[in-house]
Amino acid sequence: MSSNKNKSEKSSILTIECIDEIIQHLLNDKNTLYSFLLANRYFCRKVVPLLWSKPFSLLIHPSKTLVRIFVLCLNIKEKSILFNNILKVKDGKIEEYSALFDYPALIRELDFWGLFECVRIWIQDIRFKYSNTGSWINDTIYYLIRVLIRRGQNIKYLHLVNNDKIIEIPPITCLPKADVAFSKLQYLYCGGYHADVKLYPKLVKYCKDIIEINIVHYHKSSDSSLAALIKSQRRLKKITYRSVSGGTWRLVAALSQTHFLKSVNFTCTDFTDASSKGLATCDNLEVLELLDCRGNNYEKFWKPIIERSKFRLKRLSLARTSIDQEAIEILIQNAGEMLEEVTVDYIVISMMPYFLEMLIKNCPNIIYLKLFLCHLEEVSMLFSTISNAFKLKQLVIRTSNMDVTSILPGLATLVPSSLRLLDIDMMISSEALQEFLNECKAPIQRIILNAGNAITDDHIVVLTQYAKERGCLKSLGYTYRTLNWGLPYCISQEIENKAKELISFYNPEDPADFLFPLDRNDELLATDTWS
Repeated sequence: MSSNKNKSEKSSILTIECIDEIIQHLLNDKNTLYSFLLANRYFCRKVVPLLWSKPFSLLIHPSKTLVRIFVLCLNIKEKSILFNNILKVKDGKIEEYSALFDYPALIRELDFWGLFECVRIWIQDIRFKYSNTGSWINDTIYYLIRVLIRRGQNIKYLHLVNNDKIIEIPPITCLPKADVAFSKLQYLYCGGYHADVKLYPKLVKYCKDIIEINIVHYHKSSDSSLAALIKSQRRLKKITYRSVSGGTWRLVAALSQTHFLKSVNFTCTDFTDASSKGLATCDNLEVLELLDCRGNNYEKFWKPIIERSKFRLKRLSLARTSIDQEAIEILIQNAGEMLEEVTVDYIVISMMPYFLEMLIKNCPNIIYLKLFLCHLEEVSMLFSTISNAFKLKQLVIRTSNMDVTSILPGLATLVPSSLRLLDIDMMISSEALQEFLNECKAPIQRIILNAGNAITDDHIVVLTQYAKERGCLKSLGYTYRTLNWGLPYCISQEIENKAKELISFYNPEDPADFLFPLDRNDELLATDTWS
């Protein structure tokens, strides 16, 4: 009997390989990783390198503790230089302690702005008597970056984006051992103000295997070094252009050399001087997003895509961007069964009233659909069309303060049984909502309503009853668009607390919502979003 018990106990012990696999699936779950950290020494040794590989990405707010731990890792000479020469303060206590791990050696992420914010509050803490800390911040950041590059030498994530025109990014590629530190770089976020002009030529020499490039606030019409960096990458899969103008033609043309590119996002990009020939040659492209772009006319931008592109897209996003009907038709037809996620605004719907029908007919595997609609007839057409979208799981509808109380209950039977998330930014009475949910056959797990459109206790009671009876609704969220500021907050704490016994309340963050107008007067933006 004892022997059988021991065998049972041994068989219940997880192997090291299983533990490693579990930890790898928790890379972005900071709270769980912290719990693992305190379990035992083995977990501690495994979790600490993960937490410190991307410390800035895990921060919600700037942390002075992060800098303090970093400083603890400095040797006596390095601490002396920092406190005596740079900060000009004497902190004998910090010299008495050392860290349990060599944290700088674990860091795989160098985030200039994240480090700047952390250093700022750390210096304000240790020099609370002084108001002017600007020069100390800059000198301290530069010093810590030097230490990090010298001791880390394995940076995979480089974030060189500056959110302040006054603050200059130090010339990090000129530092000793920079070639070693950035030789394994895989993710580059660059641009912003006062970027070092020598940065990109240096990175061309150091880096050949960058997987993802994110370019923001880039306005250098005469510079070709960033385009050269894009061309030189052997494994580039994703690239994002955000707020780019002047010299756009070089950056787009460089895409012709990116043979493994799978995802391209253009946000607030000026295509006035750019042809899409380089983009059209990206035969492996799976994601194409054009958001708030201008200057993409037929001859330069859409014609090369019509004539050359063989995209088999999995995701297509078009918002506040001039389109060409023939080009969109070709993109949809070429994508076929591959297309799974689609986001379009009223420009597409108004220019192509047949878009939804064409989409569902050609692309039967759509699982995510986000639309901006302006008229009740479009809502009816949408539901009639998606009744054939048998794999649709997430439906997001953005409107301009539209009241659908009169039509929504009648559309309930058209909802595909596959739907799990319904985000309806519309006005709807509690009675209409109840009728809709009673007739809807899909086991909806998450509902998002517009908090500004008079959501009351009655709406929450209806949702709570639905959760009790169907047992599927797990989450409720609110959007805060087209707010009617004259209305009071209509949900009582008592009703909300009762609902929370069955439903979790979680408000979504949708950064793409800035692309959808808050008022019908903004429909004028459809003609020229940059005027």
